[in-house]
Amino acid sequence: MLSSNHREFKLFCEEMGSEHQVLLFHTEVQWVSRGKMLTHIAELADEIAIFLREYQSDFAENFEDEIFILSLSYLADIFGHLNDLNLSMQVMFANNIDCTEKVEAFKKKISLWKRRIQGGNVGSFPILDEKHGDKTMQPLLVENIVAHLSLLETTMAQYFPMDHSFPEWIQQPFLADMDDDDDSLKEELIDLQVNQGCQTKFRTLPLSGFWCDQ
Repeated sequence: MLSSNHREFKLFCEEMGSEHQVLLFHTEVQWVSRGKMLTHIAELADEIAIFLREYQSDFAENFEDEIFILSLSYLADIFGHLNDLNLSMQVMFANNIDCTEKVEAFKKKISLWKRRIQGGNVGSFPILDEKHGDKTMQPLLVENIVAHLSLLETTMAQYFPMDHSFPEWIQQPFLADMDDDDDSLKEELIDLQVNQGCQTKFRTLPLSGFWCDQ
């Protein structure tokens, strides 16, 4: 039945001239695929609504409800942001410092997004922005999105508590303060700071590559 619906929906989308022609039905796979699945559904919402009406599906009324469509668009956007964060921490030479900074930046962005949504600004969520247009944000939609962002903020803080910091000399060895209380590595740092070759490597290599080369 699923494969039959899949083929029929693909043909339907082709006839409609839609940008996408398939949906990702199998969602219990990779995290990134879930974000793409939501994006596909949000971008095909009009086509899905027509398709469901023709098949007299009980789900058709959902795709005719503005709050549902806008909520779906928001979820597609927030999963997109999470996917981007996930992928950014899987790049070559990613290290604990880089990943910590990216997570901390994301946590701060959530607070910013909440303030913007409360002010009626959906610019941080492109799919929602496109679907919403210039209309005034409905109070229920604002309440739901802010509640979800607050929950995401709390969950991120629980999973990624900022309970440590990295010494300055690790991130900026050539700007490290030689007058601080930690005297254990001063001689090695002085040798490093006056070494022109090390300065060149620091400017041209990723942080992890620089320290691995020392």
